[in-house]
Formats: sequence, C-alpha cells, structure tokens
Amino acid sequence: VTANDFTEKSDVYSMGVLMWEAYSRGAIPWASVANDEEVVR
Repeated sequence: VTANDFTEKSDVYSMGVLMWEAYSRGAIPWASVANDEEVVR
C-alpha cells in the first residue's frame, strides 16, 4: 500500500467490501457462526 501498487484487482476487492458494508448496514460478517473453525472453512 505504501508503494501505491494499486491494481484493478484491489479496486474490485474494495468495491466488494463497500457493497457488503452497504448491503449489511455494517453488520459483522458471519456473526451468527459461533465456531471460528466454521468461518475459516
């Protein structure tokens, strides 16, 4: 990030994060999953 190595891939990722935030109204992803191992899968 400090070298300004931004690509189209990072733009797509950022857009996905932004869309998730807007759609979920800031909810924590996988908040209903109690087991951390399930989230990793």
